[in-house]
Amino acid sequence: MRRQLTAITVGVLLLSACGSEGEGAVASGDFRSPIAEFLGEDLPDFEDDATAEAYFSEQQSGQEQGVAECMAREGFEYTPVDYSDFDVFGEDDEEFEHGSREWAEKWGFGITTQAFSQSQVGPDLLGYTDFEDGPGESFVDPNQEYRESLGEDGQAAYNEALYGDEASFSGPEIDESMSEEEIEELLEDAGLDFSGPGGCMGEAFEGSGLGGGGFYQKFGDEFEALYERIQSDPRITELEQEVSRCVADEGLEYTNREAVYESSDQKMTPLYEEAFGTPPELPDNFDTMTGEEQEAFFNDFQPPELSDSAKATLAELQAEEIKLAIAVFDCGGSDEKLGEIYQEVSIEYEEQFLEENADQLAEFKNSSGSE
Repeated sequence: MRRQLTAITVGVLLLSACGSEGEGAVASGDFRSPIAEFLGEDLPDFEDDATAEAYFSEQQSGQEQGVAECMAREGFEYTPVDYSDFDVFGEDDEEFEHGSREWAEKWGFGITTQAFSQSQVGPDLLGYTDFEDGPGESFVDPNQEYRESLGEDGQAAYNEALYGDEASFSGPEIDESMSEEEIEELLEDAGLDFSGPGGCMGEAFEGSGLGGGGFYQKFGDEFEALYERIQSDPRITELEQEVSRCVADEGLEYTNREAVYESSDQKMTPLYEEAFGTPPELPDNFDTMTGEEQEAFFNDFQPPELSDSAKATLAELQAEEIKLAIAVFDCGGSDEKLGEIYQEVSIEYEEQFLEENADQLAEFKNSSGSE
């Protein structure tokens, strides 16, 4: 997503729709979350992308207004940023309904087929639609001119008020040879909290919808355990096993959707490194450039087109993905079917979560000012 969403909203969507697996449930208008309702954020029925886009746009607008009010108290001006020109859901294909068999025939699961822009993969492979204009042309930060007028010390004070103490984002040195588990353990031992920004951004984030990031800070472990319980519920695992057996009859391998994403990511790693691993070389005068000039420099940078060998690999991966996606759909593993099961299961477990944590949740709700 190109726009920052409140962490709790994303989390509830993940729980009730299981990310990409449950988009059919979200789009169908049947979406419901007891946790969201308890925290005073009864999410609307997302009948289509336009409904969802309007909802998140309203949420973002409210958060930006909160930032402006906070910055005024800190003695600075801040113009709320309008992100409405940025498409959260993309415009990959309006010809077919997402989750339909026709969509699967063209895009598969939308993993390898929407990993790179069309200009990177060329006309013979599938990619997402390129921006007609670069980000620098389509978006201008309304606060840039004011920020630069403050001078060096003023800008530092402005940024600290907006984002919090820069030192809070520092951390231990990470070795490139370390595994994900080792990195997570290192950060955890350092006591670092990357749950959200600080300063006025953090304050607005905390106060936006569903208690903001504060909910995760207090109930993150319990919420993660809830997600794991939903994932391992027999109704979900049995459906995935049925689909797996059916797909195997077609000579293909399928465990569940999560395994498909993990496998695809591993196979795509060399392609990601080729496409995005080499940052642009900074000009000699980069340090003396204004913030606007530095931003324009990075906006002008375009990831290179994939090499012929990378395109050949991607072509194989896209063909494999589409073939598997069609088989999964025909075997009863469509987004709509998975979404229905996830919705049924998640409602039950969320209601149990509310019962098991009633006292703590009531205390959090009162302390955070949620209605």
